[in-house]
This record gives sequence, C-alpha cells and structure tokens, in this order.
Amino acid sequence: MSKVVFLDTNVILRYLLKDKPEQFHKLKETFSLLKTGKVSGYILSEVLLEAYYVLVNFYKVPKKEALISLKKLLLYKGLIGKEKEILLNSIDYVLNNSGVSLLDWVLCLKSKQKKGIILTFDRKLERYCEK
Repeated sequence: MSKVVFLDTNVILRYLLKDKPEQFHKLKETFSLLKTGKVSGYILSEVLLEAYYVLVNFYKVPKKEALISLKKLLLYKGLIGKEKEILLNSIDYVLNNSGVSLLDWVLCLKSKQKKGIILTFDRKLERYCEK
C-alpha cells in the first residue's frame, strides 16, 4: 500500500471498538503501518467529529475515553495533514475544559487559523472562542 489513505468513520470505529473481528483484522496491518509512519494517511476533521459523535452517542463510550482514543490515533506517525494540529489542540482543550464541545472548539480554531469570525447565536461559543 503505497498510496495515501483517507480514513472513513466506519474504519475508525471498527478499529477502535474491535466490535467486528473480521473487519478489525483487515484493518490491523494498515493501522500498524500508519502508527509507524510506513504509510501516510489523513483523518479529515469531519470524519473525526463524526467518529466522536457516534462513539459517544451511539456506542455510549464516555466522552473522555472517546477523546483519548481519538487523540492516540491522531498521534500515529503516519497521520498527516493541516488539520492534525487543530484536531489535537481541540481534543486537548476539550479534555481540560468541561462544557466545551469538540465541534465548537474545532470551529473556533479553524476560524482563528483563517483569521475569520464565527457567525453564531451561541453566546457560550462566542465567549470561549474570544479567549
């Protein structure tokens, strides 16, 4: 596998949950190569946010556990891309600040990166993002 891989939500879920052994075993080698950097891959912010949502809301994984699992995955050597730092920073911020949603903080950091503003009616988001 020499091409860059783009991970889909269902692949991330099968790998983290190990709930479908036949699918997990198909993924195991690829994720091992991603972990060591022998393969390069991307996790788009939309995919990571969807994975987080499904883990927490459908599989009832505690929020902190889901965040830590996704952070460990993002730290794989082969995972690359501009959004990696934003995602890692967002996860760290949410882990250390209760009441902030992962989606809101990703939105906040992306708007700051692009020197933009967030158009929202959510006063809490405005306050957090102004910091």
